[in-house]
Amino acid sequence: MSDSMETIDDELKTSCNEIRRCFEDYERNKVSIAPMQCISILNALKKKLDTTRPLFQKYKIEMRDLSRDQAIAFEQNLREYAQLIDNLNAKVAAEISEQNSKSSNEANRLELLGPADQSRKNLNTSSTDAKQLIKDANSLQSESKGVLNHVEILVSQTEEVGVNTNIALKSQTQQMTAIKDDVDKVQVLTIFSISHP
Repeated sequence: MSDSMETIDDELKTSCNEIRRCFEDYERNKVSIAPMQCISILNALKKKLDTTRPLFQKYKIEMRDLSRDQAIAFEQNLREYAQLIDNLNAKVAAEISEQNSKSSNEANRLELLGPADQSRKNLNTSSTDAKQLIKDANSLQSESKGVLNHVEILVSQTEEVGVNTNIALKSQTQQMTAIKDDVDKVQVLTIFSISHP
């Protein structure tokens, strides 16, 4: 029994160390990775963690079959594996949430502003004369004004939706109040007709 327990212990240790190492590599390099690629890496880590769970459960089950003296040797490892797996699960879940948020923010930015203009990104001031810089600045300012106008329209539409929703809710509240009053009247009439046949 102890040999199979040592084999499971080795497998679990190897799996946990591999996942930890992969997550540490991810943390070191995540700044240079696109949010969608980060999410793919994190989902792969989550799958590895999910496949480690049954091995951890098997470890716990096998410990039950050991004598007390044999089990003592593996109890500390069990606690360490449990803590490591829970800790990695929490970190991976937090990173997935953060990367989903970044991805969503990027999608919202693209929706509002459109894709970044490559010519603006590669603007080389040493080879561009002052007139071109002023022309580019004016163009960028006009584009910014257009985006601002678009945002103002979106805000105006959102406010209009909010006002219409508020009106609809108020009307529904009044209808519900009228229905409640009608139900109360029916209850009173029912009680009155029962007490005065």
